[in-house]
Amino acid sequence: MIAVAGVLVCAAGATAQKRPQAPVSAAIKGTGATVNWSDGLIVARAGAAADLRAPTASIARIKAERTARRVAGEKALAAAASVALRPGLVADPKSAAWKSLATDLVTRSIVYTSDGSAIVEVGLPIESVRRAVARPDLAPPKRADGPTALVVDATGVSVAPVIGLTITAGDESYAGPVLYFKKSAPRQRTGSRATRLKASSHQRGALELGKSAASSLAAARSAGAPVFVLIK
Repeated sequence: MIAVAGVLVCAAGATAQKRPQAPVSAAIKGTGATVNWSDGLIVARAGAAADLRAPTASIARIKAERTARRVAGEKALAAAASVALRPGLVADPKSAAWKSLATDLVTRSIVYTSDGSAIVEVGLPIESVRRAVARPDLAPPKRADGPTALVVDATGVSVAPVIGLTITAGDESYAGPVLYFKKSAPRQRTGSRATRLKASSHQRGALELGKSAASSLAAARSAGAPVFVLIK
């Protein structure tokens, strides 16, 4: 089952507004899909021609939309198996957790043509893929008043986006939902109580913050705070 997401409309004439930051994204080789690390989505698009035997274009587009959505979803799911994972994690497309990813697909946009053809773009949440491969603890957050986000400045270390990145601080560790941004994260997304820390090193899918950050990291983990990693 594929849910239909809201449509984002940009207002014209807003020339004085600051241009939104470009997302951290990359094409997934050989799949026709893209991974958007800033929005946390694996994005795929597909089109389907109208059935010329249909009595009207409006009737033809029903089947075309259904077909395009199915093909786009299949592309996104296939692409998910090719996205970089933290060392030690393995994607298993045959597992029940992986097969259930189809229920998390969202429709990002639908374009209809005058003859009843349709082009559909879908997104698969990266967090859903992480849960399928890492099998994290799904217990609810313990601290509702904790940090609204953990912002980690990793611009001083060499790190490439992966699914399942772990944040460590001495003996403390946290593997939560992660988004990646170039140099800064939008404040409207990090919330009013964001904790900001700096990474000192990166090794095998783990960003180290240093022992002095252990209590801050523990608070973020207890709150289930999303992690915003800033990269070069």
